[in-house]
Amino acid sequence: FVETQRVDAGLCGTRTEEREDFSHYPDEPLLNYDATLFVRMDSSLTTSYRSPLSGKSFALVKGYSYGGIDNELEADGMSRVEATGRESMIKLLTLGRVETVLDTTLPFLADARRLGVEDQVRPLLPSLAETPGYLFFSRKPGHETLADRFSKALTEFKTTPKFLAIKQRYGL
Repeated sequence: FVETQRVDAGLCGTRTEEREDFSHYPDEPLLNYDATLFVRMDSSLTTSYRSPLSGKSFALVKGYSYGGIDNELEADGMSRVEATGRESMIKLLTLGRVETVLDTTLPFLADARRLGVEDQVRPLLPSLAETPGYLFFSRKPGHETLADRFSKALTEFKTTPKFLAIKQRYGL
């Protein structure tokens, strides 16, 4: 909808060449998305270093951008299984249909908690990558200025005690 200017902005998108054609990005990202592999609690895998992962499978949400990490995992010998959504992906993992899942920590753990399986999964550390996520603005007239103003306000807000409290509350 940002592309067709039906909305003013898109929430938490990564910066891509394709989106650059129809969006204005602020300089300051809202947050950073991590790309983390998750396993079942009883998995023998202990680290996200790639050599022991060759030959294993990983699930991910179809159509979601992982900053190319998904392609790197395939190049390292892992097999991709695409899920229709995060809930499906979590079920694939907890039922043992895949060895790992590639996702972002906070939403993955929130959905695992909601599904009652948070105690059955764990992340492999370290995370594989971090990618900035932006509030990106359509190319409607005046939105370049809006993106700049938003960036300045967000940068300033991130220095406040209120922002620090938010980060602590959500474990960021």
